[in-house]
Amino acid sequence: MPDRILIVHEDPDVRRRVAGPLLAEGHEVVEALPGPAAVPPLDRRPFDVLFCEPGARGLDGLPLLPQALRRQPEISVVLLGDRGPESLRALRKETFATELLLAPFLAEEVLLVLDRARARRHLLHGLALADRDVERLLGERTIVAASDGMIELLERLERVAGLDVPVLITGEAGVGKETIARALHAQSSRRRSPFVVVPCATDPTRLEHELFAAAHGTGGDVPGPHRAGLIERAAGGTLFLDEVTALPDGVLQRLLEVLSDAATSPRDMPDKARTVDVRLLASTRHGPGAERHLDGIQVDLLDRLAAARLDVPPLRARRDDIPLLVYAQLSHATNARSAPARSLSDEALELLVAYDWPGNLRELVNVVERAASIAGPDGPLDAGAVARAIGRVGEHAAHPSTDGEVGADDADLGLRRARRRFETGLIRRALARTGGNRTHAARLLEISHRALLYKLKEYGIRD
Repeated sequence: MPDRILIVHEDPDVRRRVAGPLLAEGHEVVEALPGPAAVPPLDRRPFDVLFCEPGARGLDGLPLLPQALRRQPEISVVLLGDRGPESLRALRKETFATELLLAPFLAEEVLLVLDRARARRHLLHGLALADRDVERLLGERTIVAASDGMIELLERLERVAGLDVPVLITGEAGVGKETIARALHAQSSRRRSPFVVVPCATDPTRLEHELFAAAHGTGGDVPGPHRAGLIERAAGGTLFLDEVTALPDGVLQRLLEVLSDAATSPRDMPDKARTVDVRLLASTRHGPGAERHLDGIQVDLLDRLAAARLDVPPLRARRDDIPLLVYAQLSHATNARSAPARSLSDEALELLVAYDWPGNLRELVNVVERAASIAGPDGPLDAGAVARAIGRVGEHAAHPSTDGEVGADDADLGLRRARRRFETGLIRRALARTGGNRTHAARLLEISHRALLYKLKEYGIRD
């Protein structure tokens, strides 16, 4: 199959020398200058490989490569440089490149680099399919991330997952800390072993009996066979302590001992200690610098748990994720009810993106469900239904401009573009993952084959 290739370079002679052997082999080649002209081709169609010079710029003079990878995450990048020391230093600093090609850009070297980029792309595609199989086996739901903050968080999560050290996950209530913990477990070497959740804020005094191994009976005073506590049940796997600072000091002290010697014992039988291989993950809504609100033992425990730390941003700080989260929730609800796909008006999406979400992801799920209920079983989700669902009836009727220059038509136009970009990006990723198979791509996107064909035509996507 021919590859689709974008060449971005200021020198037309360089573009010609790189494009020549590629065109001769039957590949599709598009050329562009650095700067504003470099990005529109990436919005119009998918590419397999991007050839560009180090430091190439895109829209608004910002670096091109991050913009290209946000639009097409699976694109391979080949940097074009000369053999001078400055060029080589730039090549070494560039973190997005998968290959480099040095002047004079001989035809054989161009084709060799393309072959290596293709092999790497196929390998990554195979790994992605394998990861998806593991994810499906574990029953995990995908974490939606389009904002810079969430993308950085997921990159750090990948690095931390394999370290097998305690991890402290911080963030406001409802941001999805348990989902992050499950993702850590699913990407770790312990993923085939148990993942045990301990909701520390629910009846914390009772949890000492549940958390640590206890003798058969109510308080360890009735003879009987050993009963494994939650720590032992997580042996070989992961124990997640949700809102760990809600536990009483006595339980926190015992957890510190577990962290010290990896042993647990029945509540009233300290001589029966058992060594347990378990990874501890914990969450708290107390972010960095919250020590003044905690007592000494809570601070000690959080310090011991924070061998690595993941801070989950609130939803109001990741507004770029909101359209994708809303569509994912609508799709999930549609599949659960085996019902037709719901439509969402641009005005409704505008309200959802503008809302501050004090309850974070948990509130978003509830609002989308309430709006769907208000709209009825088959009705579209319009601004009225969304406004009622979030308790802001009447606010959607008018959106006065704060500066008197930007009107509702401009905001509507911007939202249409944003929605188009989101859907186009998802469709291109689905087609890339399935090797261009539209039937499989439609299944990944959880829409009908006919709906996918309509969107391919509407958005001008060539697969």
